[in-house]
Amino acid sequence: MQSPVSVRPLWPTFLWSAKSEDATLASRLSYRAREINREMMNQAPKTFFDRHKENIFAKYAADDDVRRVGRMFVRAARNYVQTCYGDDRPFRVDIVGWVAVQDNGDAMPWHSHIGVAHLSAIFYTEVGEGGELLLEDPRPINRDWDLHGPKHRERHYAHIQPEPGLLVVFPAFVRHSTNRFIGRSRVCWVADININYDGIEAQPIPEAAL
Repeated sequence: MQSPVSVRPLWPTFLWSAKSEDATLASRLSYRAREINREMMNQAPKTFFDRHKENIFAKYAADDDVRRVGRMFVRAARNYVQTCYGDDRPFRVDIVGWVAVQDNGDAMPWHSHIGVAHLSAIFYTEVGEGGELLLEDPRPINRDWDLHGPKHRERHYAHIQPEPGLLVVFPAFVRHSTNRFIGRSRVCWVADININYDGIEAQPIPEAAL
């Protein structure tokens, strides 16, 4: 990532973001993401979640572009921990990733990755109009417990406008969704990231394998 890192408080936690201005890289990674998505659809065409059970960093371990994105996520995770929490203990970054290619009119429902990862990361390479990433305030006092998400957007959400080359990292327990977007396809690379200290069980792809 070429631009300065942006870190700002997000309720009782932090949102980390950085922006790459390399349009050629974003275009190439969008093309590669579409190829991977087509291959996954051919293998498991029924549902989005079936298509994303495989870890692309394992499946495409010999692919330079995939490895490049993996290393980008690892650097972001290390910077997140060290910048936001000032934790100098040595740790290993373990990573599971997939691509998300969505069409005009698509949206992503509310969900979180709690119990699966410590951090969630998204790298956008192509976006349409709209499609804001919404992050929900996790504090119970600000929740109205509506199954379809909080009703008061200005009070309950942080809004992140996606841009090509934008990488965001946030705690995996934070519920998030994507507003409906219009225009060309929305393409992003996504990762579940675990920060492992001594004695913590390893995940499939440690950073040493990238």
